Amino acid sequence: MEAALKKARSDRKSFKAAYESEKKKRTYFSKLIHNKKGEALRSIGVDRGAAHGGDLQGRGCTNLLQRADEFFDQCLEIDLHAFENGSTLASREEIIIVNKKFRELAILMERLMHFIMLDHDEVKAYGDNLHDDLERHIEIYVWMWNHLRISMAAAKFHLVKDHLVDCFKKWGSLSQYNEEFIEADHVRGNSKIRTYAALLRTP
Repeated sequence: MEAALKKARSDRKSFKAAYESEKKKRTYFSKLIHNKKGEALRSIGVDRGAAHGGDLQGRGCTNLLQRADEFFDQCLEIDLHAFENGSTLASREEIIIVNKKFRELAILMERLMHFIMLDHDEVKAYGDNLHDDLERHIEIYVWMWNHLRISMAAAKFHLVKDHLVDCFKKWGSLSQYNEEFIEADHVRGNSKIRTYAALLRTP
């Protein structure tokens, strides 16, 4: 019994050491793959803004959607090369399937952006089915997002999932309320604050 216990402890130490060694290898290879995909983003003119914690800024998202096929082609090449080198746990089939699914998500996201950028005239021309089509599209988009197990914690995802259709019903169109207009209103508001603040300070 005592000998078996000593052997079990020894095995535990050796297994743990092997696990930690393999973990370091995987972390190293994962970083290499991550860096190569960062280079792929830069090659299509997309920079991960440090001010957003590494997330893409608005223009970067637009650029990525416009050149999504090119980016995913590069990602597939990087992942398959890692598979050939034995530096990934995924099989070749899994790599191809995941790449295909993310391509499909990009298509859904581009279609979603098309809805968001419709102006009032385009909304009227679309007809009475806009809200139903948008709601159905969001359901598919959310399903795909969950299917790929992407985090649902992002505030913008919550806005799309739970409030986008209601915003369309209330405002008719969202294109005129994009970030550029909001920033412009912010500038005008700050200008008025300075003006009125100066008047208040005038004796």
